[in-house]
Amino acid sequence: PGAWNIVQPQNKKNILLVGHYSGIYVMELKNKTWIFRNNLQGFDQSSHYLEIEDDSIIWISHSYKGLFKLHIDKEIRRVTRITSFDSRQGLPSDMGNTLFKLKSGNIVCTRNGFFCFNEEKQLFEPDNHFNSLVTEIKQTDYLYEDRFKNIWFYNNQQPGVLRYQEDGSYKHIYATFSELAGQIIPNYGHITTLDAVNVLIGIEGGFAHYNPGLIKTEKPSKILYINKL
Repeated sequence: PGAWNIVQPQNKKNILLVGHYSGIYVMELKNKTWIFRNNLQGFDQSSHYLEIEDDSIIWISHSYKGLFKLHIDKEIRRVTRITSFDSRQGLPSDMGNTLFKLKSGNIVCTRNGFFCFNEEKQLFEPDNHFNSLVTEIKQTDYLYEDRFKNIWFYNNQQPGVLRYQEDGSYKHIYATFSELAGQIIPNYGHITTLDAVNVLIGIEGGFAHYNPGLIKTEKPSKILYINKL
């Protein structure tokens, strides 16, 4: 089956988990080659958005069934327990929930803002801190935090970034990327930070290169007219 997403367990560098249309399969590195090892038994739902909490728990968001929390065995061959979360456990709806992982933990993008999981209550609650950073954005299709603590996102098929500042705050940069509006492929977001000044943004037909050090002037260049030689 085709693949949606690929994640790697933190303590198993020779293993990849591949989310596909009807579950998850496991790839293993042998002789410098990634080969299919097994399907993860006990789960057969579409696994577009999946994140690993630790080497024994996988979170998956489903387009219209909320979220699943999978407990897996040590050998990563089968699911030992499944817990489902939907509007009965704090999410605003069963539909439109997408899961992403930031350094602070998992975050769920919903149609009513951003939610995080309260482990003690076993419920999802609004993430007040993150919602305060993006008050004008109610739902995003993609989140990615780079090693410089910048948080990249897609909103209405346009990229944007919360750029981390020295004082711990964030600067919201969105208008800069207006030329890429409509060129983002829905549900297939991808942004890669190569270094502090080189970022690749996936768009239709390839990638856009963004360098924050290159400042684009808003004033048009002067035009020189030659009317006599």
